[in-house]
Amino acid sequence: MRRSSVLLLLLAIVAPAAVAAPPVAEASSGEEALRLPHTVERVWYRTDDKRTAKGRQFAGDLTLTEDGIEIDGKKGQAFLPAESIRFVSHGTMRGDVNTVWTVLSMQRPGSTWVVGLKDGRKLGFGDRTAEIYDLLRRYTRQLGVGPYVVPPGHVAYDRLDRQFAFAHPEDWYPFHRTLVEIDEGTRWGTMIFAAEKIDPPSAREAEEVSERRRQVLKRVDRGEVAAFFVDRRAVEKGMDCDGLSAGARKRLLEYAAEKNLLGKHAAALDAAAGTDSTAGGCAAVGFVGTSGEHSVELVAVTDGVTLMLFGSSVRSEIAGQVRDPLDTALSSLFFAAASKKMRER
Repeated sequence: MRRSSVLLLLLAIVAPAAVAAPPVAEASSGEEALRLPHTVERVWYRTDDKRTAKGRQFAGDLTLTEDGIEIDGKKGQAFLPAESIRFVSHGTMRGDVNTVWTVLSMQRPGSTWVVGLKDGRKLGFGDRTAEIYDLLRRYTRQLGVGPYVVPPGHVAYDRLDRQFAFAHPEDWYPFHRTLVEIDEGTRWGTMIFAAEKIDPPSAREAEEVSERRRQVLKRVDRGEVAAFFVDRRAVEKGMDCDGLSAGARKRLLEYAAEKNLLGKHAAALDAAAGTDSTAGGCAAVGFVGTSGEHSVELVAVTDGVTLMLFGSSVRSEIAGQVRDPLDTALSSLFFAAASKKMRER
């Protein structure tokens, strides 16, 4: 994949970002409640049936209700229960890689499926698809379904490129350590979630707050602050949603050491001693170790497109403060159905 630009945002405060044809920016927590029912006319609806190139497709009016999403057209009707919505993303679909859809990943006991919605005006070339995406994000956020079902005291983090989401403590503050922007809106790099919150600065306070951020991250690097990181990078051979090969496990530990993700403590982890589990519906592998006075942990999982590394390197006396937040992040992880590899499963 060709890199279009590289942005190294050292110690930058996390801000909303967009994917594909950039959707409307995520609304603030104080946004006006969406009045239901709410109708959008002339919307294309399609399924992602593996037996056909494009599945079932028809046009109709979309109505959001307290119970779910209704699509009513002359050639078909559909109902998507609100409680079955797992994730709302923005990307292409099977058999139509040149068209951007609002993609819904749906789930109920014993069944998962994917549907797409887009602006049906101008023979499908209307410009409201991003608005439909933003509308459905507001809708799921308001109803508290999908990634917004989080434990008490947690919030959903889905701002990086809106292709994944997980929960983190509401008083843990996210920082970008590095950020690399790839074509099609994909963003890789390292984020830090630390148990010390620093509010966004005013223009007058910018220099002072920036220095406080630097000091916090120095303490994070020394393992003195309860924190975990999330690193995203391209997958390599032997890395997919079904698991990581022995060679891939060795390479990811080499990568963690090369990028200094665990400070000087990556050597405490043994590639042959990984523990298999699941996260985000995919196979995951975890490594734990001790290095001097530090407790070290690394968990790897991929949707087949991006490798995600969750980990921490903290002093042993505060390791217990990281355990639950890291476990919650992994257990609440959602991958978007707009991921090509996830659609193939």
